[in-house]
Amino acid sequence: MIQYEIWQKKIGLDLNEKNFWADLDLDNQPLFLKTLEWIINIEDLKPDDKICKGEITIPNTIIAHWSGDVKGWGGQTYVGWEGQINYLRGLGFNVDEQESVKNEDFALQNNMEAKSQDKSLHGLYFWGHGGFGKGNDGYPAVGLSSNTEEVTELLVDLPWRTNLEGKRYQVKSASILSLNYKIGAAFLFACDTNSLKRYLVSPNGIFHGYSGTLYPIFQFYGLSSHIKPGDQGTKK
Repeated sequence: MIQYEIWQKKIGLDLNEKNFWADLDLDNQPLFLKTLEWIINIEDLKPDDKICKGEITIPNTIIAHWSGDVKGWGGQTYVGWEGQINYLRGLGFNVDEQESVKNEDFALQNNMEAKSQDKSLHGLYFWGHGGFGKGNDGYPAVGLSSNTEEVTELLVDLPWRTNLEGKRYQVKSASILSLNYKIGAAFLFACDTNSLKRYLVSPNGIFHGYSGTLYPIFQFYGLSSHIKPGDQGTKK
């Protein structure tokens, strides 16, 4: 048995959002608390209640989305993309690998929203650009994008542009990310992604991002620096 509050912090999600990310096994039958000897639903769990392993289904999918400028050796191989995906799988995560496609705006955002709806989304691993499509107007970044494919992948707030007269205006028609709950982990290798943290990640979650511009010079970009075996209940 484990105290519910400790358990939800261990996996990196927020107890206040449990109705949106936790699901019951056995075709959504009520949860039986052996220590209390009575039956309750998830929404009635209290921080000091104790639960048995296997009685609650939790999110376990990490979306790995490539929006970098160069595929293959010059990009993905350079930063160890496939090796990091294998690392996440070795920890026990289900990894949904995708990449940006020209003329397909918000593919990442749509995928995240769908997976939060079915309670499978745990986290995001992203390489690309912080901003709003090609020609982002500086910081703070309000989303994620691909310069090569010229698509916006995700927005957390309405972006700003500068017109030909040099005046800034807000893009009112933009689609804003709407998740059912904040995720447990985000590893965002793109410029100014620290500005996205409060929109995406649970207070109990793991986050890695950047302030200002990311210059991907030759160095180690391994996820083992940010999530280790055993963290968030992963395999040791």
